[in-house]
Amino acid sequence: MRVLITGFEPFGSHTTNPSQIIVESLQQSLSFERIEFEFEVLEVSKTGSHKIASSFTPDDAYDLVIHLGLCESCQDIRVETRAADRLDMRIPDNEGRQIADSIIDGDGYVYSELPLHHLIEDADRVIESIDAGTFICNETYRQTLLAFDRVGLRRHCVFLHLPPFETLPLQKSLALVTSMIMQCITSLQKSTIDVAALALLTEQNEVFTAHRVGSTVSGWEFPGGKFESTETALQTIEREIFEELNVEIKGIKTVGRWDVDIKGQTYSLYLTHAVLNGKGTKNLELREHSATRWVSPSEFESIPWLPHDVNLARYLSKIIPNL
Repeated sequence: MRVLITGFEPFGSHTTNPSQIIVESLQQSLSFERIEFEFEVLEVSKTGSHKIASSFTPDDAYDLVIHLGLCESCQDIRVETRAADRLDMRIPDNEGRQIADSIIDGDGYVYSELPLHHLIEDADRVIESIDAGTFICNETYRQTLLAFDRVGLRRHCVFLHLPPFETLPLQKSLALVTSMIMQCITSLQKSTIDVAALALLTEQNEVFTAHRVGSTVSGWEFPGGKFESTETALQTIEREIFEELNVEIKGIKTVGRWDVDIKGQTYSLYLTHAVLNGKGTKNLELREHSATRWVSPSEFESIPWLPHDVNLARYLSKIIPNL
């Protein structure tokens, strides 16, 4: 496995950058069998934000990229789950560039496809974030996520925003980052069964749900099913929803991944945003479910979800309406 870990040089009024110090410390301490670690300190500029993405080719890509950056106002390490489609720089970067309120490419938010939500479950001083900012950190994250798309790989990339060392000391920061790196590597080394789950919304942000009756447990879910051998998440969700419900949809993008263990087997659940295609739901057939309903996010807490859909619902309620 080839793993890249990056930090940034100092910027603005800063004479040091915690992300650079952490990367240099990791370079001295990280060593694991069958893992090829590479380290890079990036410029705080367009050159730096595009550097990793520009090197991606089908024959020369990383299995995992972990970007580290400074968040001056943070109290804890922030696990960024997505990159925004916007630049709005309050200060110039280190090349003197200062872009105000500008769209990057027009494609909306781009999400990591690592099981990032598990990084915060038992960790002290680590929180989930859906706002990577509008400066070089966000620009870098976005370019790298899109580079994985460009070469046909899943977006195995995360951005970790670090607080200043005055807030979270070096050794504590280093220990937490090391732990999260190893969790990401472990998640990619596991043998998993991939499953796509549907995030289908109305213009009023009501979410499509279906009620499944099982032999041991019943409840509401985001319908979907297992990937076939060569399918992507988008192809899977289109096929599964047609097969299960006779509804035609078009997959748009994945918005998160959750790994769950069931009877000794790990399942990777990919929450997949889609839109209705053609006939809508007028030909809907209940082939594997007992009922369907459209639910507003305000109702999510009262819905008796299937156990493994609870966390999907929680996250979806956070990112609606801006998928």
